[in-house]
This record gives sequence, structure tokens and C-alpha cells, in this order.
Amino acid sequence: MKRKLFSIILAAIFVISLVGCSSAKPEDTVDVFLKNTQELNLEKMSESMNPDLKDSFDEITSEESEDSLSDYLDYFRKNAAKMTYEIKGAEVDGDSAVVTVDFKYVDGTDVLEDAFAKAFEEAISQAFAGKEMSEDEIEDLFIETLNSSESEGEETFATKTVKIDCGKKDNKWYIDDLDEDFFDVIFCNYLSSMDEIDKNLDELE
Repeated sequence: MKRKLFSIILAAIFVISLVGCSSAKPEDTVDVFLKNTQELNLEKMSESMNPDLKDSFDEITSEESEDSLSDYLDYFRKNAAKMTYEIKGAEVDGDSAVVTVDFKYVDGTDVLEDAFAKAFEEAISQAFAGKEMSEDEIEDLFIETLNSSESEGEETFATKTVKIDCGKKDNKWYIDDLDEDFFDVIFCNYLSSMDEIDKNLDELE
């Protein structure tokens, strides 16, 4: 009798565990990822990514990378906490899924462009004084201006709908791909702003 009861309990546990596994959804992974994004906790964010994407993300955010954004994190972290999102749903096809998310986030375009303008003006001023600033000095000034910036008046927010690709591996959903739209959200339109600045500089040459 005891053995039969024990078998029933084991079977129940097994069924419950299967239900628990099958209920995992790509939206759950994206939700955890975005909660960590609001804190800009890069380590926790990377845990939701597949290993290939995690390596690329770690490379961008590492202090050793030439393309690192780590020096800018004070400004970005301050604004990531103000980002809100709503997961609209997911299109699942086997072990692949696309999760649609609506974001509202701080639009830092004006602040970013103003910080760049101040750094550029200082570089020109120094050049007229006979001292040429290095690229590192200009970037350091840009970062210093950006991190110390405070919005004048009411902050500007932007909205964007982003599709996040997910994949299932070992019965667990991971973030498979993040596009430029997503990075614009968490980095306050930094990428778009830099593209526009580069375009304007090219026109001056």
C-alpha cells in the first residue's frame, strides 16, 4: 500500500514538473530580461541570452573593448530606470519565437547632440589656442558632459515597438537576437544620434 501511494506521489510530481516546463514561454524570458534592462544590470541581462549573443554583448560592454559603452553607463543607467514596456505577445514557430514589445523611454537625442557640440566647440577653441585635443580627450569631455547633464524642464520620451527574436534550447527560451531598435531604447537613441552626427560631419568634409 505504501509503495503504491509512493508511486502515485512520484507520478504526480512528474506530471507537475512537465506542466511547469511546458508552461515556460518566450514572453517570460523577455520579461525577466527587460526587468534587468531597467536596472541596466548587464550581467543579469546576459544570462537571458543565448551563448553566441552573450559573447557579442559582453564584448560591446566590456571595458577592454574599443567599442565599449561602459564609460557612458552613468547616463544610460539613470534613464533605463525610467523606461517602461508592455509585452504585446509572441509568434511561436517550434523552437523559434518573435516577441513584440511596446516601449516608452527617455529620448536623449538633444542631450547627446548638445554634449557632442560642446566637446566639438572646445576642440575648435583649443585648436585656435594652438593646442590640438586628441580623440581620447574629446571623447572624455563628451562623456563628462553627458554624465553630468541634467534635463532642462520636462524630459522628452519616445515610443518604439521592437520585435525580439527568441530561441529554445534544452527546453529553455533565450534571447536570440537584438537589433538596433532595441539598443536605441536602452541607450536613449544614442545610435541614431551618432549616425546623424556622423552624417553631418561627412557633409562638412
